[in-house]
Amino acid sequence: ATLIAEQILYPSLLGVTAGLPVADVSGVLLADGKLRAYVFAQNKGIEIWDSSDGISFTRAGNAFGGDSNGYGMPRVIKLTDGRYRMYNLSSGGISCSISSDGLNFTLENVACIGRTAFGISGNMTAPGIIKLASGGYRAYFSTVPILGSASVAQKSYSATSPDGLTWTPDSGVRIGTGSSIDQSAEHPTAINHSDGSVTMFYFDNIA
Repeated sequence: ATLIAEQILYPSLLGVTAGLPVADVSGVLLADGKLRAYVFAQNKGIEIWDSSDGISFTRAGNAFGGDSNGYGMPRVIKLTDGRYRMYNLSSGGISCSISSDGLNFTLENVACIGRTAFGISGNMTAPGIIKLASGGYRAYFSTVPILGSASVAQKSYSATSPDGLTWTPDSGVRIGTGSSIDQSAEHPTAINHSDGSVTMFYFDNIA
């Protein structure tokens, strides 16, 4: 890999006060070859920026029109029918929203993956999602520490869905206390392989 730019989306570009978050970017490739980036910007919500080269970005819009919904940590997938679905952390767990143009999103469910189904009292990360060979999707997500608190081991979980909207919890813990891998596992994402196996990547905040 060759570094092409140390900064592509940053506070001054997005009109955010220095030191406040511009974070959690999710990208999709558009039909015209452009890259569309969805990024959380403090006090602005989910900003949308497009680029033809992955270096210089131009503002395309805001997913929800501002920060009033409090949705953070965007994860976007492009559906087979050309629409876009966004997953965000929300007060109830993980929310699902839909868009026909990838710019204007409509909330489908504020808790399509609800935290109570997993016995989680705090926030959850937006998910890393893979398509299953048998059809449908599997989402991987985790608990997150309380801001400003000491590092505490986190757990990763998963759920399956036939359509990306209606989710059924998988039993148990994927990685973390209570699983076969007793390691802190935060902000997971995953890729699937042709042999049916899955590789998870995650942050071990204890290590």
